Amino acid sequence: MSAETRNLKVKLGDFEFRRFEVPDAIHTGGTQILAVHQLIGGNRVVNAMGQSYANIEWSGTLTGPDAWNRMAALDAMRKSGKRYVLSFYGLRAPVVIEELRRTIHTVALIDYSISLLNVTGAKLPPQETTQDAVGKDVAETKALGKRVDDGILTDALDTLDGAVQKVSDFANAAQDTINSVMQPIGAVVGRVQELITTTTTNTVVNITTLGGILPTNPIARKVGGLVGGVTKYTHLPQLYQLQSTMGRMSTNVGGAATAGKTVTVAGGNLYRVAAKETGNAADWSALAKANGMTDPKIEGVKTLTLPKNPGATGGVLVK
Repeated sequence: MSAETRNLKVKLGDFEFRRFEVPDAIHTGGTQILAVHQLIGGNRVVNAMGQSYANIEWSGTLTGPDAWNRMAALDAMRKSGKRYVLSFYGLRAPVVIEELRRTIHTVALIDYSISLLNVTGAKLPPQETTQDAVGKDVAETKALGKRVDDGILTDALDTLDGAVQKVSDFANAAQDTINSVMQPIGAVVGRVQELITTTTTNTVVNITTLGGILPTNPIARKVGGLVGGVTKYTHLPQLYQLQSTMGRMSTNVGGAATAGKTVTVAGGNLYRVAAKETGNAADWSALAKANGMTDPKIEGVKTLTLPKNPGATGGVLVK
């Protein structure tokens, strides 16, 4: 890598490439869109329709103890689909990460290549916020709940709706606030799974025993049970849709507090990680909640998700 390249500053959004991450060359350019009309006699009319930008591409290597975390941050930017500003050599361009590839040698040595779609002049749809996405999902689940008509499920959905309405901004919510929504999500998911299981099991039992009615069971009772089972069976599409929507909501709410930031550690404990990453060892409990842990001791190599806003837990882990 030349001295000139080492001094090249490449920044994508808030992510600044450094050391061997900085490429030896950045490939860019574009084409002119031409409409060519062939005429009789070999003549032709050429209309220039405007320029089209080629993708901006380069490759490099992430090295050092934070290589894994930096690659995770880049990949989170790719997954978001958001528009970022790329700046290099004094040039600036709005881009979206179209492709990010990596070759992992070790957690401290990762080769990567990146391809950015130049969206200069492009009209992109506005980014949907977590608040909007969760609000839409809550409305959808309540509508589906009415069609299923199960009292326990309806109560669980009302509780979830109330919990969501108390959150003014998911993007900046503390971990305990996120947990206050995740708990009713879990209750809804659990009830939906119960209904799916009982509906499929009971309907199959009713259908398979109708042809061989026991003398002690009146036919009317068996037929009534079958009709009830079939009625519940018709709710399965709504239950499966609820299951899918709740999964999406869980991902959106759970990801709101982490924003894709992770750290990889080998052994140690959450107290030390919290002290280093947030400046407060008492935040270990927020780290534990975010990673599904109950013991602050870290066994082996583990990649931890860091809550964006740990909140005031006082170091007490509340289940």
